[in-house]
Parts: sequence; structure tokens; C-alpha cells
Amino acid sequence: MTYGDAYLAGWKNIFNYNGVATRFEFWSFIIGSAIICLLPLLSWLFAITIDDDYGAFIFFALPTSFILTLIFAVPGMALGFRRMHDIGRSGWWFSIGVLIPYAGVILFILCCLPSKPQEQA
Repeated sequence: MTYGDAYLAGWKNIFNYNGVATRFEFWSFIIGSAIICLLPLLSWLFAITIDDDYGAFIFFALPTSFILTLIFAVPGMALGFRRMHDIGRSGWWFSIGVLIPYAGVILFILCCLPSKPQEQA
């Protein structure tokens, strides 16, 4: 599976909270989405280094980044639930990690764990 395939798998299973997602699939989507969400802010930062007159561009860049983040939250949650299933935990562990401020550190560690071997039927 290539990086692009792994990223697109997150979008193809946007409402699928069942099944599993590998570390590669999860992190490909998270990193790809973070880059896309940061592009408007980075372009604003680059623009103001060239000319201070582009400072008003933040009124476009900030809302755009915020809207993109909200759009990526839906497939990100589904992917997080599937990632928790892949390590043998309930998907609700992911929502707890998102809702409780300092539980994000634990969530990060859980998302980095290797896949739990699946029983062959």
C-alpha cells in the first residue's frame, strides 16, 4: 500500500467505525491532513515575510484552516476508532483521548503501538 492509497483509504471509509486500520494507514491520513490544514497558514506566513501588506490574508487563511480541520475530523475519528480496534482496544478509547485534554498523550502512544495479531479463522 502506497502513501496515497493509505490516505485515500481514510476517505473511502469515512463513516466506517468497524474493522481495523494499520499504523501506516492511520498516520498517512493524519500527517497528510495536517499538512493540508496548515497550507493556508503557511502561505500567509510566507506572504507576510515578503510584504507586510499581506497581513490581512490571515482573515482568509485562519477560517480556511479551521474549516479544513472540521472536515478532516469526521474521517479522522472513524480512522481512530479503527486504529484502536487494530491494537485490540475499544474504539471509545480514541474518543476519550480526544475529549480529555491530557489523555491525548496516552492516545498518541496507543496510536503508535504495533498491530495486535489477528486470530485466523
